[in-house]
Amino acid sequence: MIKKKFVILGAGPSGLTLANSLISNGVDKSEVLLLEKEAEAGGLCRSKIIDGSPLDIGGGHFLDVRRSDVLDFLFSFMPKEEWSKYKRVSKINLNNYSIDHPLEANLWQLPKHLQVDYLEDISKAGCQRGDEMPISFVDWIRWKFGSKIAADYMLPYNEKIWSVDL
Repeated sequence: MIKKKFVILGAGPSGLTLANSLISNGVDKSEVLLLEKEAEAGGLCRSKIIDGSPLDIGGGHFLDVRRSDVLDFLFSFMPKEEWSKYKRVSKINLNNYSIDHPLEANLWQLPKHLQVDYLEDISKAGCQRGDEMPISFVDWIRWKFGSKIAADYMLPYNEKIWSVDL
């Protein structure tokens, strides 16, 4: 039996960050065991090449980062040249229309009547009315985006991503 002081399950962003933080703060590498069930690290924030194109395993937006302090942190324990970089083309199929991600920035790509419906609903959202921010995730989605975007996109999307009933 191998004894370790720290056993970390999963080499996704959290597991990698925890392992790096422990070692950076003086824990000997021999005391840290990082286990990953997949063939490569990255968890839900990794990509695989499928039919010649990169496919984000869990959405991918985690690493769509523009903040230099976050990038500096990531590159401090996994050098920039070891990362795979892809130009991201992410589309949303909504009401039989294909629009660019993120939805809230690309409503203009929908027909005018749908734009009006969504924008009117957003204008009635709790965050626009000054309602107190709710605690539950489902209620927060409705509070932030309105009931129409919540029902048509955000709730089904998040149930698919997280594989749970929200």
